[in-house]
Amino acid sequence: QARRLHMPVACMLLALIAVRGAQLITVIEGWVLLFQGVPETCSQLRTWLLVYCLALTFAPVAFIVFWPLLLFLAAIGIRLRADAPAECRSSPAWRGLDLFGNVVVVATLLCLALFLICGAIAWSIRRQVLFLTRLRDFWGRSGAAASAVVERILAAPPPEV
Repeated sequence: QARRLHMPVACMLLALIAVRGAQLITVIEGWVLLFQGVPETCSQLRTWLLVYCLALTFAPVAFIVFWPLLLFLAAIGIRLRADAPAECRSSPAWRGLDLFGNVVVVATLLCLALFLICGAIAWSIRRQVLFLTRLRDFWGRSGAAASAVVERILAAPPPEV
């Protein structure tokens, strides 16, 4: 019965690796973009990029706590890109900022979906473990009684009370 848990555990681990990989790629791209320099005309986007990179850098430490923040920052990034001044849009760094904004949205939604899948798999694994525990508690560690033993018990006279 325990072998049934191998596939869900493997799927959950692969999903978690994909989440961490997407986060790592996104944070590296963000820091590279920041260190290449964001013009003064895009100061709001530079601040957003810095906060997003810091939050994503520390996300593995407190994964559950940072998810609402990362979703909120992705939404703010969409809004800031839409409201960027014309001077910012005409700067050479704009293409990188605009592209990174798209990467942030896609990576955040992908990570959220994979995280929800991991939660569903973990819930399923927990249910299976609880079932196996109850089964073991009911039958004992050695499994069900042999049919010959059950037949002898049933054939024996009832105990006198």
